[in-house]
Amino acid sequence: MCTIDGTQYHSSKTVNCSSCLTKEHKTGEINAAKRFITHLNNAHPILKLMICGDGLMSHQPVIEDTVAAGNHYLFIARLGDHKYLVEWLNTYESLASTTIIDAKGNSHIYTWQNEVTLNGGEKAINVNWFQYQFKNAQVKITKTHKISKDNVSHMTRAGRCRCKIENEYFNTLKNQGYHLEHNYGHGKENLSYNMYLITLLAFFFIKYLN
Repeated sequence: MCTIDGTQYHSSKTVNCSSCLTKEHKTGEINAAKRFITHLNNAHPILKLMICGDGLMSHQPVIEDTVAAGNHYLFIARLGDHKYLVEWLNTYESLASTTIIDAKGNSHIYTWQNEVTLNGGEKAINVNWFQYQFKNAQVKITKTHKISKDNVSHMTRAGRCRCKIENEYFNTLKNQGYHLEHNYGHGKENLSYNMYLITLLAFFFIKYLN
């Protein structure tokens, strides 16, 4: 499984200079993900992966690129972003479901449906959908593998691993003294982007080579 996510080191709509990098559209993270998947496949053509990502990736163009590269996918599907998918699911009288009660008495409820239409487009693809519920928390994910009672709990754990990137790794970089989203200054003398890269290298050496 290859879990990916994105962050930024600093951005401002008012502070700028001739040496600053710019972002001209809001689809940068999606395009970056598509480029990463292509580069990953070129670097490891034999290694077929389960690409795991957030709601920005659970749309047909990214899914098609992922499948074209020979990979599987496990993407979060937010209800507000997939109204047609929700309508499709609501047409079923009932969905497959199973409940597991753990040693602490907590209920883990799994619901799924295979081969549902992702959107209302003329060439819309079908996806496999499942939902995990624990008390009031829920995660909704689409994926390529057929889902059954035997594998739905394993796929849920895989999907929830993606949250560890933001909750643990990014949280450390932002709040544990690295301040990667803070402005180190900009321009030819301050080189905030270089400072960002040096900080990442320092984090790597401290954590993995110490």
